[in-house]
Amino acid sequence: MTAISAALYGSQVPPAVQVTVTGLTGVDLVNVYRQAPGGAATLVRGGVEVVPTSDALLLVDVAGELGRPLTYFVEAYAGAAVPTQTSAAPITIPDPGRHVLSDSLDGEAVLVDVVSDQDERENATRGALLRPVGRARPVAVYDVRESDAGVLRVYADQPTTAALVDLLADGRPLVSRHPWHACDIAAQEVLYFTGVKRARRSTAGDRITELEFVVVDLPDPHLATSLVDLSDLAAAYPSPPDDLADIAADYPTLLTLAQDDLGAA
Repeated sequence: MTAISAALYGSQVPPAVQVTVTGLTGVDLVNVYRQAPGGAATLVRGGVEVVPTSDALLLVDVAGELGRPLTYFVEAYAGAAVPTQTSAAPITIPDPGRHVLSDSLDGEAVLVDVVSDQDERENATRGALLRPVGRARPVAVYDVRESDAGVLRVYADQPTTAALVDLLADGRPLVSRHPWHACDIAAQEVLYFTGVKRARRSTAGDRITELEFVVVDLPDPHLATSLVDLSDLAAAYPSPPDDLADIAADYPTLLTLAQDDLGAA
């Protein structure tokens, strides 16, 4: 029988959520979701249309909403039967009280402050006005409105600004999470930044950074976020040739290795 559990993972701020799905023998396809009270269910990175190759699936979620109870659940498909849905106990990611920008793949995060709660939004119109001769009013040909675009103004001290510059340097979309929920802005979004401007805020090196953005879909949702890699193993065992027996004893399977954070932040 399929089961799912969720637990806070790692020592970073905010922490990630480790999601473990078991009982997948005989299951053809699974989707893993998260959902906050009153919100829509959202697919978890790496948990999208997964064809199980073992009895268990291990995911790490670095994009969950902050400060709200999240329910993780799995939909399991087996043959032509109606998919079964199993939920984990609700879990809350501690709210750091600041705006969080993080890489959706490795969870690297930077905490910044939004200037005077400013988050400008605009929607460009996709359509055309035709003015045929003889008509008093134009004819409108229209399409759905475009995605939100705008400018996010944040300020941070010198080390945090440097970390933000490094995070933006890869050019990938970032997950944007903030602690307020009673507005028209989603508590969790994926933003692609089209322009960045930085201005000095004080002689101490603080910066106000203007981030021009467009709201986009999560890129490559089938890619799972890595829990640990071989560099973590090398750090835990500085002399691998002498420690192979110890490694095998501690981690008899790759799953047990993945479930151990090896002290990683």
